[in-house]
Amino acid sequence: MRYPWSQLFEPLAGVNNWYLAWTNADPWEDWSQVRLSVSNAAGETLELGPATLWVYPMPITLPGSATNTMGPASRYPATIHVRGEPSNGLSRVEVVLRNLRHAYPGDLDILLVSPSGAKIMLMSDAGSSFAVTNATLVFHPNWEGYPLPPENSAIPSNQESHYQAWNYGEQESQLPGAPPGPYGDDLGLLPVTDPNPNGIWKLYIYDDKTNHVGVVQGSWTLRFHYE
Repeated sequence: MRYPWSQLFEPLAGVNNWYLAWTNADPWEDWSQVRLSVSNAAGETLELGPATLWVYPMPITLPGSATNTMGPASRYPATIHVRGEPSNGLSRVEVVLRNLRHAYPGDLDILLVSPSGAKIMLMSDAGSSFAVTNATLVFHPNWEGYPLPPENSAIPSNQESHYQAWNYGEQESQLPGAPPGPYGDDLGLLPVTDPNPNGIWKLYIYDDKTNHVGVVQGSWTLRFHYE
């Protein structure tokens, strides 16, 4: 999601040569205004900017290890640090996975953990063995009436599809390295557990079978709606 316009001015003393690493800014924020002041040993100063910062999503590879293994995604969890949202009046939360590609989507377990610790399994064992390409998935609260993800048919490729969260098959007691279950399957619970959505949201994607790989090329986003 995009955050309100802000300015990032932070001194970085002692940076030398051509490489500058800014490690204490988390997250980078789209549309932020940045400015750089560079001084040399003679006391001469060069001002660069202000300039608009554009943020490009980092892909999430599935799994994050070798192609013949099972395991967690390359970012596990992938996090979004939400700031500046209203602290009350939240009516619903939607989760968007952008540009999913996987040879066997039924291998994927996708778990959302809210700042309060609420745990929602967005999708597990869906899509069976039908390869999916360039699919954007939007997950909604159950009361909005969207269908379940397909269990024994293909997740549509090259389009945006809208679903409610659902966990097919055996109910996982705990994804490796993730908070333990039980896991819910309704995003409609989040306005109760997290009326203030500010904080760190976590997405755990685990590939639970070998020999198939994929990527969420466009990463993920959150959508907040208010009364």
